[in-house]
Amino acid sequence: MKIQTRKNLVSRFLLSTLPVLALSACSSGIDRPQSNSSSGGSSYVALDDDTAADASYVRLNKLDDDVALPSVISVLFQATDRDGIPVDTLTLDRISISEDGSALPDGESASRLTDHTFLPFIVDTVIMLDISSSMSTNNLATMKQAVEELVRDPSTGQSRLFAGQRVALYTFDDTLNLIKDFSYSADHIVDALANIDLPAGIMPTDLYGSVKQAVTLWEESTSTDDIHDGAVILITDGSDTAGRSTLSSALDSIDDRKVFAIGVGDSIDEDALQELGTAGSYMISGYDALSATLATVRDKLARYSDSYYLLQYASPKRAAEGSSKNSDHEYRISLLNNDNSGSSSRIDGDFNAYDFSSVSPSTQIGGAAVLESGQSATYLADTLWPVADSSYSWQVNGDCVLNSNNGDSINITATNIGTCRLSVTDDGNYGSSATLSVPVSGS
Repeated sequence: MKIQTRKNLVSRFLLSTLPVLALSACSSGIDRPQSNSSSGGSSYVALDDDTAADASYVRLNKLDDDVALPSVISVLFQATDRDGIPVDTLTLDRISISEDGSALPDGESASRLTDHTFLPFIVDTVIMLDISSSMSTNNLATMKQAVEELVRDPSTGQSRLFAGQRVALYTFDDTLNLIKDFSYSADHIVDALANIDLPAGIMPTDLYGSVKQAVTLWEESTSTDDIHDGAVILITDGSDTAGRSTLSSALDSIDDRKVFAIGVGDSIDEDALQELGTAGSYMISGYDALSATLATVRDKLARYSDSYYLLQYASPKRAAEGSSKNSDHEYRISLLNNDNSGSSSRIDGDFNAYDFSSVSPSTQIGGAAVLESGQSATYLADTLWPVADSSYSWQVNGDCVLNSNNGDSINITATNIGTCRLSVTDDGNYGSSATLSVPVSGS
């Protein structure tokens, strides 16, 4: 099987990733490879390129930073290569931290890259299925199976959603119809798929109008305490038959948001899909290739998500003699063994250390921010700035029950609409503790 991808103008970085998947009906067709080139600066991200990132040349795009007592510097950034392809392979041993031009001594900064499980990170994915009159019963079944495999492993039954990812299901023909609102539960998403049927009458396809609505379904934010990411994935026959909206108006609505476009069969409007697919376009011959194509898109989104990094370190600086202005300092973040020596190879910032003091162990809980009744989920514990090996004890209260306790993680099931209350104590680090209240909604 050949899958056509088109490298459009590089998608401008947005920290709102709402992948919208629009799945549609077409007959069989021919795959025709196509390519062109594009590149981006440090604030641009290319999702419309299937090439592996070149991690020897890395651009760092500073998104936000924060200074918090007692002495913690947090820097949120994204990493891309020279062509804007997301770099998701950075490790702490490659990061260099300096203050006022001098590298921090090993062991004095307690630096760490925060796992995405503990980030306030939401990746909203809207899956839109085109059920207009060109769709057959057999193709609908194959399409639904491909979407199921996108969100849940068919052999193990385990969720394939990555940290922070939520999925909503929509269908569209002449209107856009909500099937399942945003959910962290792969099982509930699959259950909702079973409720999708073909319309009884002859329905046109409001392709452009549906895209215009889809790209308004999320809000964007970029900060160390609120990260929201989004993209559109459109899978369609590429033909807008309703005529309510124009391609131009759809492109205006998309603006710089990310759109993946997937066309199935030989009746697609390739030119329109290539324009809509700001994050990439895929032309496949039949629905038997859809599952593999969606897996490619999922992997791209996961790599894009993992190209965001939150670096935290404890500054050794303290109050200087005299005025508080004497405690002003500058930090610089850069990478070791980076072929990029330009301004995009480093991140600069400043802080005041007048009120700084030493850090102490701080425990946190990471996991889904919202649950649905009947949903099972895993939550993790982690302790920043530990002085000894962690030993965790958990408590689970409210509208959920404990399924298993593995020390640094627990698995729970939400039982009723209400609130699930989690608390954890690190007995190995002075009893450092954390609590988390998780709203539970109906399924």
